[in-house]
Formats: sequence, C-alpha cells, structure tokens
Amino acid sequence: MSDLEAQVAAAYAHFDGPPPKILGVCLDCCMSPEYQDEMMGAQASDISDAALEDWFFAAALDPMPEDVRRWLIPRVLDALLRDAGLPPVGTEVTLDRFRPGDSAFWPAADHARLAQFQRDFLRRALGAAPRLDDTLCMFVLGGYAMGDLADQLMAAPTAILARKLHSDWCARGGHPFWETTFWRDHPGAGSFYRSARLCDHLFAHAVRPGADAAEEAMEVAELILDYGGGR
Repeated sequence: MSDLEAQVAAAYAHFDGPPPKILGVCLDCCMSPEYQDEMMGAQASDISDAALEDWFFAAALDPMPEDVRRWLIPRVLDALLRDAGLPPVGTEVTLDRFRPGDSAFWPAADHARLAQFQRDFLRRALGAAPRLDDTLCMFVLGGYAMGDLADQLMAAPTAILARKLHSDWCARGGHPFWETTFWRDHPGAGSFYRSARLCDHLFAHAVRPGADAAEEAMEVAELILDYGGGR
C-alpha cells in the first residue's frame, strides 16, 4: 500500500460517522433519482464512481454543510487517487466544495491531515499525466495558497520538475504557459511560471555537470526567457 493509499484508508476511518440527512446539492432536476437513492444514507466508501460524478454535476449549496463535507471528503480523496468519479466538467473543481486548504472550514487535526494528502498528491502529480496546471488550480480552488504550492514545487527534485514542465510546455505544442480556464478570479500560476526564481532554479540545474534531465531543464529555462519571463 502506498503512502497516499494509506492516507485515504486512514481518512475513511477518521471521518467515519453517520451519513448526513441531506446531500448538499439540488435534487429537483440536477441529480438522477437513482443516484440520490444510492447516496442517501450510504457510507462514503460504498458510493459508486457514477453516483459521485452525478453529485459533482449537480448545483451545490455554498458553503457546503459541514456534515456533508466530512462525510464525503475521504471518498473524494479516494476518487482523486484512482482518477475515477471526478467532476465531469474538470478535475480542477474537485475540491472547490470542500475547501480543505481553508483552516476556517476544518478543525486543526483535520486540516493537518488534509494538508499532508495535498503535499503528497502534488509530489505524485509531477510524474502523472494531467497537466501540472490542472492540479495547482484544483488545490488553489480548494483553499491552498499558490505561494505555498510554488514552494513545494521548488523543494521537489529539480530533474522531476524539469521533466514535468518540459512535458507540459515543450512537448505538447501550443502556448507554453497554457493555463486552465478554471482559475476564474484567482491570479493563477502564471507569475510563478514566468518567475526569475523558477528560471534561475532550472538554469542552475541545467549547467550542473552530470545533472539528470539537464537538457529538459535548459529548454524550459530558455522558453521562460523567450516568452518574457525570468526577470
């Protein structure tokens, strides 16, 4: 069992409790009666991927009631880990209703537990298929600060970060600093992508003798400079 799998299992146990009496979403026209029946009164671990997707598709209360958030958060972490049962419109909005990064929404022990999942999931995302920007947006919409996420990226092994950015920006074509539309009113990660901090970090790695992924790091650093960043 991986660390993230162990965290999900622990979250199911930690947040275990009686299911809420409401689902926190529109039941009149947004959610299938079949999935309403499945979720109402169910243990979170028993909810199918299809029912969770339908729940995400329905208009929701804002803020989401605490008992609903506590009931569903381990199931949502499970969905993220398995990449199944996520919002049909985009992974970026997965944590928007739960705000795990906002300490005003969660007691200190819960907040710390969820923060550990965030850090480990972001580290895993550096080697995963979705664009890094999608994951960063998801966490910012979930209440985490972009500055802290940037610090976590800078603390990651530089070769792994360089490969991920090279895959996202250089190998796919199109505009190198593509950013998801789900950032909405948030400033996004663009300032970090174009920062001298990131550019210098990658360049220093690229010129280090024998550095792993030196070519990828140099290409990304040059791209940042080519598009007016790195200053």
